[in-house]
Amino acid sequence: MTTSDLAVNDMILLFTDGVTEGTNSTGEMFGQERLKSAFERHANNSPQLVLERILSEVQAFQTEQEDDISLVLIQRSPQ
Repeated sequence: MTTSDLAVNDMILLFTDGVTEGTNSTGEMFGQERLKSAFERHANNSPQLVLERILSEVQAFQTEQEDDISLVLIQRSPQ
């Protein structure tokens, strides 16, 4: 088992393969690198806005949604 300490405001993004395996009109997958870039670009926003913006990018990229898309964002709040 691996453990990790989260600092205040750190975030963890969980996602299903429908996010990274979604394809555009040329068959290119959204992929983990594109997801990581989107997450980093929007990480300064509220958790809700981060999720909304990532989902918007995924949906704009995909030609047709063929799989489920699930995103869960966990953020450590101040105690």
